[in-house]
Amino acid sequence: MINKLVKFMLIAVMLSNTFLLDAITPTPDQIEQFKNLPPAQQKLLAKQLGINLDDLNLTGSPQKLPDVPPVVTPRKLNSQQAVDDIYNLKQNENLGNEEKALLPFGYDLFAGEPTSFTPVTEIPIPAEYVVGPGDEIIIQLFGKENETLNLLVNRNGKIQFPNLGPISVSGLTFDDVRNLLKKRIKNQMIGVDSSISLGELRSMRVFVLGEAYKPGSYEVSSLSTITNVLFVSGGIKEIGSLRNIQLKRKGKLIENFDLYDLLLKGDTSNDKRLLPGDVVFIPSATRKIAVKGEVTRPAIYEFKKGEKIKDLLQMFGGLKSSANVKSVQLNRINKQHVREVFTLNLNDPTDLKIKLKNGDELEIGAISDYVNQTVKLTGAATRDGLYRWHEGMKVSDIIRNLNTDVLKITDLGYSIIVREINHQHDIKVIQFSLAKALENKQDEKFNPTLNSHDELILFSNLQTTRKNGIKQKIAEGEITDQAFARNKHIDETITFDKDDFSREALLHSVLDKLQRQRSVGAPYQVTTLAGEVKFPGDYPLPTNSKISDLILAGGGLKDSAYALSAEVTRTYTKKSEHVSIRHINIDLDGAFKHLAKDDLVLQSRDVVTVRIKPEWNEVSTVEIKGEVLFPGKYVIQRGETLSQLIKRAGGVTDLAYLKGAVFLRTELKQKEVNLLREMQQKLKAEIAAESIGGGSSNIVASKKNNALTLVDEIDSTQALGRLVIDLPKIINDPQQHDLILKNGDALVIPPNSQTISVIGQVQQPTSHIFNRNIDVTKYIRMSGGITEQADDDRIYVIKANGAVMMPSDNRWFSSNKSKLEAGDTIIVPLDTAYSRPLQLWTSVTQIIYQSAVAIATITRI
Repeated sequence: MINKLVKFMLIAVMLSNTFLLDAITPTPDQIEQFKNLPPAQQKLLAKQLGINLDDLNLTGSPQKLPDVPPVVTPRKLNSQQAVDDIYNLKQNENLGNEEKALLPFGYDLFAGEPTSFTPVTEIPIPAEYVVGPGDEIIIQLFGKENETLNLLVNRNGKIQFPNLGPISVSGLTFDDVRNLLKKRIKNQMIGVDSSISLGELRSMRVFVLGEAYKPGSYEVSSLSTITNVLFVSGGIKEIGSLRNIQLKRKGKLIENFDLYDLLLKGDTSNDKRLLPGDVVFIPSATRKIAVKGEVTRPAIYEFKKGEKIKDLLQMFGGLKSSANVKSVQLNRINKQHVREVFTLNLNDPTDLKIKLKNGDELEIGAISDYVNQTVKLTGAATRDGLYRWHEGMKVSDIIRNLNTDVLKITDLGYSIIVREINHQHDIKVIQFSLAKALENKQDEKFNPTLNSHDELILFSNLQTTRKNGIKQKIAEGEITDQAFARNKHIDETITFDKDDFSREALLHSVLDKLQRQRSVGAPYQVTTLAGEVKFPGDYPLPTNSKISDLILAGGGLKDSAYALSAEVTRTYTKKSEHVSIRHINIDLDGAFKHLAKDDLVLQSRDVVTVRIKPEWNEVSTVEIKGEVLFPGKYVIQRGETLSQLIKRAGGVTDLAYLKGAVFLRTELKQKEVNLLREMQQKLKAEIAAESIGGGSSNIVASKKNNALTLVDEIDSTQALGRLVIDLPKIINDPQQHDLILKNGDALVIPPNSQTISVIGQVQQPTSHIFNRNIDVTKYIRMSGGITEQADDDRIYVIKANGAVMMPSDNRWFSSNKSKLEAGDTIIVPLDTAYSRPLQLWTSVTQIIYQSAVAIATITRI
């Protein structure tokens, strides 16, 4: 006892002096000496020296790593990345939404990009956990003593319990350790109870080898299992096996882990906990099969030796309801290394017992879209779609009530039944009236009996045709209404809105089928209705259809139709195979009365034309503005003239400037639009040519900028459709100079003008008070003179009536003073030789100036 006391005092003196010298930073030797002291003496000495025992790591256990979870960022599999790249490329090339390639099953579960190898410790600890060196045991004492102890298991497998001494815990389960400590505390520390848990757990080093994404050595938690280290290592390469993951310990195989048990069944019973030094080895996959088609999970699957088709069914999750189980294709490489195809029936137990082979491909196709015993309702119906067919079914069995079963826009006078007539899916068409079908339910003539797979098509009484991709051509006048009515062939694909129930939309597929089935001996069963009917166009030709039926199909006659007669154009093929055409005039009234001589039975390619009434004209309106007594819009009759319109408007006022009148015509406006668009395209082409050509880069850039500015000006130029007229002559001598009006014409008569304008390449474009004694040169001088870029040889004048007066020689200004009048505009153009500008500039700028002058006149009203 005396020796121990002396030893303690000597160590205390030595440590105290050393600690003071080292600023309370003990060396490893000092710590070792300190460890040899009993716990009570360690605590006393630490208190004297002001040292925290927790900072000295007295147990000699391995240093703990910070408790930071490993970071594993998601990654794409190589095959997934390749598929996405190809898919995105196809999407960019507008190749459509094609089915993606098959991916290997299961590899994406663990696919990650590990960025930290720190072990995870925040995991619930099972009672069977085996305690070992490096684990921390937390003991909370309460009762007579209240204290929390954090004790580490040292290399010897013991914990240093104050007042109780060292206790061996290594190799015991956590449950056993807890019971042991509770018992010791209860027996040796009277009046003290305890709560015991595990704190920080020891880490251990294991190996992940083989076809791991990042093979190597990993420091993981002592609670880690096979799946934990697979995740930490980034997963498995696509050439690795998911079904034969091997756990090896000291060179011996401990477990073969099949990841499919986890993926398909949620079974983790073989996901063994690892020990220090364990090796998780991932061999290469040697047996794979591709499964595609109508299955729940199409993918590439790995299979084990001896597995069969029935085992594969469990892997891909079963079949879709649309799968054709009686005709499954198995593609297999035979012994001669040639592919063979076998047809399997998955309802046949014999086929289910077929063993799988590496490289097999199993494709489960879909059942046919063919639906038996049905009738299809299409078009302007409340409930379109498929209806169950039964023997003796009629139209009235599907459309029972005109108030509830059809739309308000449904045409009750014209509907058709499309019926397949043979195995080649050739069709014929039956025409009927929906209103008469419901009025005469017992009459087969009006209420036709339906066959299985008939299609019943109801049309709207509106012609709302939509053709995507050709709107621009319509706007530019390349495709006319007549071309639409005749279903003119165009290069673009025609698509229709799903709610478009017009004849054009719903008959398109029917006419297409009739076109495809035409042949020698089977003529094209289509007729054409043209002229003054509501819906002109091509129509399918029903058996024994007559002229009255075709006109009914076209919605009936317009009010403009000449109802006394019509013309049938019929094509004949002679015995010599020569084709001739004959025109037949028929009495429309007789046709509507179903007289045989007039209501002719139609033939293939007949064209029925309903003429317009003689002298018929839709209401035409014109507008007159400005200096007339009664400006406004007027309805005109065919052949009415401009002078007559002015008289109807009360004549011109005393302030009217007749020479400056602006006359606008709609058809000319469209021509101007087309001309401006054409010039804009040509100008862009010249810009490109100038950019490619040689010359100073500064000059080219300057010319290009000027030209681009001109292109923008064309965009902002308003096309008016101005027609140059001499209004004084029209009023004074209408017999010689009068103008016949057209629908949409407009006349603007401005008030008297006292100014003349100078614009273009002058220093100060402006307007001046008109003076008969001042010539063009002086007006230009009054505007500051011409600029450096001006072309003084091509100065011209836009007269008040819109006419352009060009120079005849260099002295034309001074010798023709009288030609200048109030309201005129002097234009000083850009020199076409200045910096070699584009050739179109002169023409384009002249059009822009003319438009600007006309707009200025109109805005004065």
